[in-house]
Amino acid sequence: MGNAAGGRWHPPNSFDALYTSLASDGALAEVYYHLSRAPVLSSSNVRLARLEVRTKRTLMLPDMTSLAGLGVEEAKYGLLNYDRCQEIGAAAYLLEFDSLIAPSARSPHLNLVLFMDRLSSEESVRTQELSDVNWPAWRATQDGQ
Repeated sequence: MGNAAGGRWHPPNSFDALYTSLASDGALAEVYYHLSRAPVLSSSNVRLARLEVRTKRTLMLPDMTSLAGLGVEEAKYGLLNYDRCQEIGAAAYLLEFDSLIAPSARSPHLNLVLFMDRLSSEESVRTQELSDVNWPAWRATQDGQ
């Protein structure tokens, strides 16, 4: 259920990670950002899943102060240069964390990144609810934020 393609917190072809948010608007902001980078905004359906997640060892990086202490520059955090964050994620994986919590670069919410093969069982991640995303309605709630 994760991917090995790489992202902010895991280098490509290193381990499977699933990127989630602790808030639905955080997840939607991340997805919307990546979809909006295409020449034409995708009109394909997107489904939002509310998950129940059980982790045992989560690296907590809850704010930019904690990231700055590890060499992450706040001014560059929203950019697509993930090198330093990928090094941190790879170190967390090596130290046998099963997940990490870090600020979203796209919203005021925290993201939870799951290292899928570090989770103890299939019971660690369960889908609780699925809902379709109405992009125009969601965007209307974001105006002025």
